[in-house]
Amino acid sequence: MPKPAHTSVPINTHATDRWSGRAYDADRHVSLEDLTGVLEAARWAPSCMNEQPWRIIICDRHTNPEAWETAFDALAPANQTWCDFAPILGVICSYTRIDKDDTTNRWHSYDAGQAALSLALEATARGLMLHQMGGFETDDIRASFGIPDRYTIMTMFTLGYQLPLEKVAESMKIRELTPRTRKPLGQIVFAGKWGEGFVGGR
Repeated sequence: MPKPAHTSVPINTHATDRWSGRAYDADRHVSLEDLTGVLEAARWAPSCMNEQPWRIIICDRHTNPEAWETAFDALAPANQTWCDFAPILGVICSYTRIDKDDTTNRWHSYDAGQAALSLALEATARGLMLHQMGGFETDDIRASFGIPDRYTIMTMFTLGYQLPLEKVAESMKIRELTPRTRKPLGQIVFAGKWGEGFVGGR
């Protein structure tokens, strides 16, 4: 069920095809090779001073069901309604300090975001779907997985294969089929000064 972005100019297909669907195929496992590849992409994300502050916890329903259930229990009820079919749940954390001098790393969350996008793009390239979420109990995740205080819990995510459209429940189809939208470039990119909308073209 592809849902490519309609861009103003052509861009790479991994970017256009990446989207945060919710209908996962519970019968398809993610191979260790593909999971490792997705995580390797995150490992090579850029970061300020090469600090690499991101840390990722993987909970695979088929190899570690207890960890998967622990992560699932921390999700907001609205997310639990569809995450129940995702074979993998993940947690992305970010170290808030700079290693060499133990000062605050104000770029840590930005860098963790770059790692998260690398995850998503590599997942798309491998025919997988990744959906990031903010709806979960941070304190529960921290306590359950023993995450140190110096790490900020940034997001949770699902990873797996998209369910074929003919198998998607009617209650989910509207949301899954709704076209993707974005603000125009001129609202988010400025030319030379704040508020001066960038005008692009082919």
